[in-house]
Amino acid sequence: KPVYTFCGEEEFFLDRLQEAVEEHVPVQAPDFNFDIVYGREHNPNDVLDICRSYPMMSDKRVVVVRDFLELAETTSDMAEQEDESSRGARGSLNDFIPYLEQPNPNTVLILTDQKSPDGRSKLGKALKKNKNIGVNEFKPIPDYKLADWVIDWAHLHYNKTIRPDAAELLTQH
Repeated sequence: KPVYTFCGEEEFFLDRLQEAVEEHVPVQAPDFNFDIVYGREHNPNDVLDICRSYPMMSDKRVVVVRDFLELAETTSDMAEQEDESSRGARGSLNDFIPYLEQPNPNTVLILTDQKSPDGRSKLGKALKKNKNIGVNEFKPIPDYKLADWVIDWAHLHYNKTIRPDAAELLTQH
C-alpha cells in the first residue's frame, strides 16, 4: 500500500517496524530515496512536498514520519514569533487528506505515533476509510503476559531459550 500508519504506546514495535521498512528501501541511491522526518522538526507542508517528489534512480521512495501527530504543533516561542500568514504556510494535519485520497504511487509513506489520530476527526476518518492505507495499532502488552512474550521473542528471533524467572526479571527492568 502507498500509506501505512503505525500507532501505539509500544515504542519497541514502532522501532522494529521502522527497521523492517528500512530493509526494503531500494538499494539504488538510498540517500535520495529514504527520508526519516520527525514531527517536532517539520511541518505538514514539508512532508507533503517530500512525498510528492519522485524517486531518483529507483522505482520507489520511502518516507517515514515519526511522531506524526506533532507535525502541526509548535512551541509557544515559535507561535509568538509567527504571524497568521506563516502559520498557514506550515499547514495542518488535514492537509494530508487529499494526499491520502490520491497518494503518489512512487512513494511509500509511513506515519508513526504513540497515539492514534482521533477517529472522529477528518484525518482519523480519512485514515480508516481509505483502502490505500494500512492501519496498524499496537496495544500495550499486559504485565501478566510480558514474561511469556519475552520467552517467545527470544525463541523466535534469536533461537534462544530463557527461563521464566529470567524473563520475569527482564520484564521488571
